[in-house]
Amino acid sequence: MKRVHITTPIFYPNAKPHLGHFYTSVLCDVQNRYSKLGKFNNTKNITKFTTGTDEHGMKIQNAALKANLDTQKFVDNLSLTFKELCSKSNIQYDRFIRTTDSDHVIEVQNLWNMCKHDIFLDDHAGWYSISDETFYPAIHVRELINGKLVPLDSAVDYSTADASRTFINTETNNNVIFFKEKNYFFDLKKYKDKLIDHIIKNPEFIQPSNYRTNLLNTLKSEQLMPLSVSRPTKRLEWAIKVPNDSSQSVYVWFDALCNYMTSIGSLNKIKDTSSTESEFLRNTTHVIGKDIMKFHCIYWPMFLMSAGLPLPKSVFVHGHWVNDGVKMSKSLGNVVDPLEYIEKYGSDSLRLAVLSHSNLTEDNNFSDSYVSESRNTVLVNKLCNLISRSSKKFNPKPAVEFWQPIFKENQGRITEDLYESFDGHFKDSETIKIALKDIEYNVNWLVNHYETSMEKFEYQKVIGCLINLLNSGNSLFQNAEPWTIKDTNLLKQRDLVLFLSLEVARIFCVYASPIVPEITSNVLKALEVPESETLDISFGKLGAGSVYSKQSKKGVSLLTRVNDEE
Repeated sequence: MKRVHITTPIFYPNAKPHLGHFYTSVLCDVQNRYSKLGKFNNTKNITKFTTGTDEHGMKIQNAALKANLDTQKFVDNLSLTFKELCSKSNIQYDRFIRTTDSDHVIEVQNLWNMCKHDIFLDDHAGWYSISDETFYPAIHVRELINGKLVPLDSAVDYSTADASRTFINTETNNNVIFFKEKNYFFDLKKYKDKLIDHIIKNPEFIQPSNYRTNLLNTLKSEQLMPLSVSRPTKRLEWAIKVPNDSSQSVYVWFDALCNYMTSIGSLNKIKDTSSTESEFLRNTTHVIGKDIMKFHCIYWPMFLMSAGLPLPKSVFVHGHWVNDGVKMSKSLGNVVDPLEYIEKYGSDSLRLAVLSHSNLTEDNNFSDSYVSESRNTVLVNKLCNLISRSSKKFNPKPAVEFWQPIFKENQGRITEDLYESFDGHFKDSETIKIALKDIEYNVNWLVNHYETSMEKFEYQKVIGCLINLLNSGNSLFQNAEPWTIKDTNLLKQRDLVLFLSLEVARIFCVYASPIVPEITSNVLKALEVPESETLDISFGKLGAGSVYSKQSKKGVSLLTRVNDEE
C-alpha cells in the first residue's frame, strides 16, 4: 500500500481564477484519480490531493486597501471563487488549505524555528516586486526611459529615485521598487551543492527534463545570494509574524511553501520517518507553472534540507497558455474564464479540450474550437452515438454473452479466423479488417503504456490513443453495417461487430475515467457495467469483466450537442 500526495500550488486570490488555474488543477485531479484506479499490478494507493489559496503578502494587503475591504473579508470572498472553480470543474481535493488557517500559522512558525540556524538578521537594500512578492538582483532590473529598457548604472544610488520613475525586472517584466530595510535572511549558498547533487542523482525530481536542465544550468552558473525571508511589519502587516520578533513578518513564499506540510499534518509528525505523514511528503508530487520554478525547485528543497525533513518525490513543471496565439492579458480582454466554458459545454468538455491540446514542455494555445470539438465530436458523436447505435436497433446482450468468454479465453486477442470471417460477405471487408487491427492495436497500447504515460503526465498521448480507439470502433460499425445484415449465417459476425463496438466504448471509459469522470461514469452505468469494474484498468481488455449491456429502443441519450452560436 503506497501513499501518494499530489498538490497544486496554492493560488494567489487577488483576482478571479483563469484558465491557468483550471489547467494546473485538472492536471492534478487527473493524476489523483489515476492513482486511485485499480492497476494491472494490483497496486492500491492511498492518495491525498491538496490545493488552496495563498492569502498573505503585500499584494493582498494593497488590493484589499484599494477595494476598501477588511483584508480577512477580502480573502474570504476570493477564496470562495477558487472553491467554486474546483466544484464546477469536478476537482476532487482532500483539503483546500488557506494560509490564514490557524493550524498553518502554527506550522509556519514551527518551520521557521526548525530553520533558524540558517537564518540571520541583516540590513537589506534591493529591488522588490510587489506582484511577484520577491526581490530581484540589480542585474535583472532595467529602467524604462522613453519606451526603452536601460540597464542600471552601478555608480548611481537608486534609493533616492523619484517615485515617478519606472523600473522593471527582466524575469517577469513586472515593476520593482527599491527598498532599504532590515530583514531576516536564509543562507541559500550553504545548500547549493547538496541540491545540485540531489537533482543529478534523482532525475525524476524535476520533470520534464528540459526544465531540469535549465535549472541545473542556473544553479551551476549563478551565485546564490542570501534570501530575504522576512519584511518589516510596518511595511507588511498582513502576514504571519516571525517567532519572537513581532517587528518582522514572515516572507510570503516561506509561508506559502509550508502549506504542503500543513496539508499533510504537523511538522512534528513529519519529522518521524516512520510516520504516514513522512511517507506522504516523500511521495509528494508538486505540479506548478514554469514561472514559480525558482521557489519550488530551489527555495523549497533548501528549506526542507535546513529543517532536516525529506524532500518531495517530484516537481512537474508546465508551460503557460496563450489565446489563439496571443498572450492573455486583462488589457486585451482575452483572458479565458474557465467557468464560462464549463457553463456552456460542461466540465468534461473543457477538461478534455485543454488536456488533449497541451503538453508540459512548452506553452500551449487555447481556442474555442477545442472545447466545441471535445464535446460535439468526441464525447457526443464518437462515444455516445456509438453506444446508442449499438443498442437501439439490436439487443446487444446476447452478443456480449456469446463473444465475451471467447475473448477471455484468447486473452483479448482478435484471432486470424475472425478477420477472415468478414471476407466475401461484406462489401468493404478490407476496411473492416483495418478497423479490427486498429481496435486491437489501441487496446494493447493502453494495456502496455497507459500507466507509464499517466505517471509522466503525458495525458495528450493517452487521449490520442483513446480517440483513435473510438475512431476504429466507429469505423468498424459504419463499414460493417450491422443494421443491414439479414442472413442468419452472418449473425455471428453481426454480433461480433456489436460486441466490439460496445467494448470500445467500455474500455474507453475505464481508461478515460480520470480525464472525463462525469460522462464515463454515466456511460458505464448506462451499459450496466458493475461498479467494481469501472475504476480498475485490469478490466481494460477486450472480453474482460462481467456480462453487461441491454437494448435501448429509444437510443441512449447521455449527452447532447451544443450549438456553438448559442
